[in-house]
Amino acid sequence: MGRSRVGRCVVVGVGALGVATLLGVGGLSSAQPEGDPAGAGIGTYEGVSRPSDMRNLAFGIRGRVAEVMVEPGSQVSAGQAIVRMDDQVQRLTTDLARIRAEDQTQLEAARETASFREFERAQTEQSYNEGGSSERDLRDARYRALLGAKDVQAAEVALQEAAIGLAREEARLAEMTIVSPIDATVLEVHRRGGEAVDEQSQAVTIVRIDPLWVDVHVSMGDALRLQQGQKAEVVWQDVDRDETATGQIIFISPAGNGGARQVMVRLEVANPDRLPSGLHATVRFMGPETDAVTRAN
Repeated sequence: MGRSRVGRCVVVGVGALGVATLLGVGGLSSAQPEGDPAGAGIGTYEGVSRPSDMRNLAFGIRGRVAEVMVEPGSQVSAGQAIVRMDDQVQRLTTDLARIRAEDQTQLEAARETASFREFERAQTEQSYNEGGSSERDLRDARYRALLGAKDVQAAEVALQEAAIGLAREEARLAEMTIVSPIDATVLEVHRRGGEAVDEQSQAVTIVRIDPLWVDVHVSMGDALRLQQGQKAEVVWQDVDRDETATGQIIFISPAGNGGARQVMVRLEVANPDRLPSGLHATVRFMGPETDAVTRAN
């Protein structure tokens, strides 16, 4: 009888221990993320850096490349000309449109004519009132004065049309030169002088590597503790140096991966040394308390 009770006690004790283990209570502590002793930070993850911006630049029209001003590795600034299409004919067309837009001869002539006809109308009205001109003369004078005013309006409209035509030709001329939209580095030149291009032809690829972006896939639990603007320590695995970079969360994906139970988090990391993209990184997210202390310092 005593042995039976002891057996039952052992079974009950083992069962209770199993339940406690499943519930995460009792003498077993919950596991901390790697590199996160005592919950000081959120966790340690790995990711790979990539350019923060990458553009495949192309012409919006068909033509032939006349000049390439850059080579792979060239540093370019926003607004800097990179590739120019053969634009000789378009430049002449633009010059012609500029001459027409700046020519006010017709407008000046129309104003002089309108002024003279208005003077004639006034003189005819005075003569009519004094009995020297007929009603028909007055009617003709008024009609000519009205036409003179309309001629001025037509000349003004023609100048406006010429100005719009000039803007259109200048826009077409601008389309024949590719300029960099950002400060960047030339990654690849796809077309050279003399080669034909169209709307589907890539001419130059540029990238921006300062700052770099690092995408890491974070567990659902850790992702819920992160927020945009929060800091993280970044160690480049492929670089032999003891320095630790500081990254900042710029994006937390609103769509998680249910199968892997992960959420993509994007970091922006300053890269003044212009390290290449593609570096493997170890990322440790700072907890809110640590992040606050870092900002204060």
